[in-house]
Amino acid sequence: MELEWSGLPAEEYGPDSGSRLQSSHMPAKKNPIARGHERALWLWMEAFSACVRARDFEGARQLFVRDSHGFGTLVKVVNTCARLERMQWAKVWPVTSGFRFERAGARMLVSADQTQAVLVATWKACNQAAPKRMVFDRRGRATVVLRRAGPEVPWKAEHAHFHLIRNPSGEGPGPHDLLFQHAA
Repeated sequence: MELEWSGLPAEEYGPDSGSRLQSSHMPAKKNPIARGHERALWLWMEAFSACVRARDFEGARQLFVRDSHGFGTLVKVVNTCARLERMQWAKVWPVTSGFRFERAGARMLVSADQTQAVLVATWKACNQAAPKRMVFDRRGRATVVLRRAGPEVPWKAEHAHFHLIRNPSGEGPGPHDLLFQHAA
C-alpha cells in the first residue's frame, strides 16, 4: 500500500528508504493524496476533541469502528470501542478539560487508494479542578489510524494510541502520577 505524509520533512527519509513520503512544504501537486484530505482529517480531530471536552461518549463512538483497538494512559491494549470507552474514556474524560489536538507539528499519512490514514499529533488539556487536587496542564502524543470504505465515506478510527507525557524534568511527580488519584 502506498502512503504519503503531509507535514513530515522529506529529509528525514533518505532516497533509499523505499517509501513515497512527501513533505507538506512541497507544492500540493507533489503531495496530492495527503493534501487533499487534510481538511477532512482535521475535522475528525476537532470532532473527537469536542467529544472529549463534552464527555460525549456516544458521539465519540460514532468516530470509531466497533472493533477498534487502542492503547491509552490507563489501558495497555483493548480490542473494541466499547472497552476503550469503558476502560479509558470513562475514567479519563471526567477529570479532563480543554482537550485539543495541536496543529503545529501534526502529521497525516494517507494511502494511495484513500481508504486508510494515519494521524500523528500532540495534544494538550488540563485536569478538572477538585478539592484537594491541584490543577496542572497535561500534554501528550497521539497516533490514530483511520479507515473508510471509499473516498466519499467518512473516516473512522480503527486504532488509537494516546500517551501522556510524564514530567519532562524528572523532578517530583509528573502529571501522569497525579492525574488519576481521584479518578478511580
